[in-house]
Amino acid sequence: MDKFEYKVLVLQIKWAGLFSFSRHWFDAEKNLGSELNSELLAPYGQEGWEVAATMQAEGGKTHKIILKRRCDSK
Repeated sequence: MDKFEYKVLVLQIKWAGLFSFSRHWFDAEKNLGSELNSELLAPYGQEGWEVAATMQAEGGKTHKIILKRRCDSK
């Protein structure tokens, strides 16, 4: 039976005013920065992670990318 492990990348958007906001991607508690690009995602791919799903929550304030990779069967 195939076994998988999962990881969730979260984009948090915080409004500081009517037209001002900050956004940061997080891997658990680790701040990955404000831009999602190939430089950010490439290391995950090299470690065997692939995108399993994406989702938006809290009225668009939070976005999530769910990654998965195959585990060694024991």
